Amino acid sequence: DIPAEGLSSLCPNVTQLHLAKNSLQHWTEIEAILREFPLLEECNLHGTWFSIRTEELAVIPPPVICPKLHTLDLAHTGVGWPEIKHIALQCPSISVLDLAGNNIETIPVGGLDCLPNLVCLILSLNNIKSWEEVTRLGILPKLETLQLSNNPLSLDNYSPTVIPDTGPVNDNELASKPAATPLFSSLTSLSLQSANICKWHELDVLADLPALTQVRLKDIPLASEISQEDRRKIFLSWLPNIVKLNGSPFDNEERTKSERFTLRYFFPLDYKPPILSRLIEKHGNLKPLVEIDISFGYKEIIEVEFVYKSKLWRREKISVKQTVKELIFWLKKELQVPKNSFKVYHIPASAVGNDFNDMEELYMSSLPLSRFDIHE
Repeated sequence: DIPAEGLSSLCPNVTQLHLAKNSLQHWTEIEAILREFPLLEECNLHGTWFSIRTEELAVIPPPVICPKLHTLDLAHTGVGWPEIKHIALQCPSISVLDLAGNNIETIPVGGLDCLPNLVCLILSLNNIKSWEEVTRLGILPKLETLQLSNNPLSLDNYSPTVIPDTGPVNDNELASKPAATPLFSSLTSLSLQSANICKWHELDVLADLPALTQVRLKDIPLASEISQEDRRKIFLSWLPNIVKLNGSPFDNEERTKSERFTLRYFFPLDYKPPILSRLIEKHGNLKPLVEIDISFGYKEIIEVEFVYKSKLWRREKISVKQTVKELIFWLKKELQVPKNSFKVYHIPASAVGNDFNDMEELYMSSLPLSRFDIHE
């Protein structure tokens, strides 16, 4: 039985609470439990579908119930922004907030001052379509990690907000005017896996994020016609400040090769992205590499004549993939002689028409026959 003093008398030092996939339906029920644990730091409500009554939401500000709570999982709980704001005011120290899978489509204009300590926000598996919605999160001063994977999110047609010109100002006004803080001033990690990014210029939005060093861009439609390896090269070139792409770090050599590849990739195309001027300044105006097909004339199976004791012994089709050792072993078996009792010579294709003095020995038993200039 629970004592009259409540749960806190049984376990006063609880810092983590797991209420995932529970049957609790109302926030008042959850709130009553949370009040019992004043030292609570982490709470998992993943999959617990609950609601907050209108009259509760009308209480502004609501009483603080978990002053030390820093990690809250509200994924797949059905909450919207009114509920999120209400809970954030009751838990003012939240730094990690999971809102995945709640069918969120918009971000509210203003009202995010209830999350001043937020460092990591997970909004994956929602229905956010416009980057303009996302920029409303840019005012969060401590936000470092933002996960937006599996949203139908497009960065196309986005234009940064322009602050209207209020006319000339004197020196005193200019000195007293605070410098504008860029959006996402602390954001270092961004996940856009499976986003609806289709055009190259959408990457410009990411390149403009001042602190971004890590980004995930897997499974996006952009340039799906080229290989994953080549897309990685272009992404690296487009985002000069990142140090990790799709979870994988890279060094200066890979970046340099990627930038040179990007220059050559866009050289013959009509579309010339603005980044080319930066890359040309760094590497010069590189032309596409000439493609040379070194496989021209190559045959895997060739027909040759074997001469043994100065007489034509037989004609055979052989694979040039086999090694010299394998050919000698086959000849020993067919001739029924010890392998050390004979040597194998061939006439190079470049010596056709000359006498037998141009014959060359097949040496280095580990090499494939394709390494020799054998005349067919």
